[in-house]
Amino acid sequence: MRLETSLEVLGKLGVEAPPAGRHKKALSLMRALNEGRLSVATRDATLLRRVEAANRLAVETFMIALTAFEARRKPRHPFTSDRLRTMLKGAELESDGNDPGRDAQFELYVSANLALGGAEVQRGEPDLRFLLGTQLVGVAAKRIRSPRPDQVVRHVKKAVEQIESSEMRGFIAINADRRFEGQSAIGPDAQLLVEYERIFDEVGAALEKAYASPQVIGCMMFGYTSTWTWPDDELPRLASAVPSRWFAWPDAPEDEQLIDEYRRTWLHRLESRAQRAFDPEFNGLL
Repeated sequence: MRLETSLEVLGKLGVEAPPAGRHKKALSLMRALNEGRLSVATRDATLLRRVEAANRLAVETFMIALTAFEARRKPRHPFTSDRLRTMLKGAELESDGNDPGRDAQFELYVSANLALGGAEVQRGEPDLRFLLGTQLVGVAAKRIRSPRPDQVVRHVKKAVEQIESSEMRGFIAINADRRFEGQSAIGPDAQLLVEYERIFDEVGAALEKAYASPQVIGCMMFGYTSTWTWPDDELPRLASAVPSRWFAWPDAPEDEQLIDEYRRTWLHRLESRAQRAFDPEFNGLL
């Protein structure tokens, strides 16, 4: 079980998940489902939400644990014990209030995505840094808890201030989950692609005021959506999608080419690493 392995790896890194924390609760839930002590066939709404949250937590924690383990001997890596411990905090189900645990998880998830795609990621203001070609650039990560465009703009302004205070150029990384709520992860691929692109375009339009800062290179958007299907005479199935998109606002044509080539290379490497890491035969952590 990926989540169990991830928590063992975090333990080897000196970070233990709290017994009553959301990660241990997610692990207990998955075990109960696997052993038949619980069933989603009842269509209990709270149980379904818990399973969705546990599934996402397992995937993201695995990516973070894998990258943290690989980076453990690198100088200035962002997967510090303090940030990993903060990530382990929080309630089992998300609410609209402050949630430092999920904020830290998103920041580390962005770090893991970049690192698994081949980026040299470091800790440092604004939230993290990586090498874009030969230039060290920053990333300000913001997890947005409201679907309202004005809330997107408010968080983006904070991110811009962080980037400007760091005195380096940088990207804004946004978790746009709430904008994907209600979008089914199952359906015609072409139709879903159009819908995801529409949402990204809407969020991008809300960011227009941030374009004025010469230190903001662009924005990385991450979404998440999941849905249940109930096939006849079969167990219910949970499917999820994690659409992402980079917006870049380069100052020069050569910057635009560099960013576009870097993004395509990063995405190819990320998809290849993720496919290998989530193969049932993968044993690269323990």
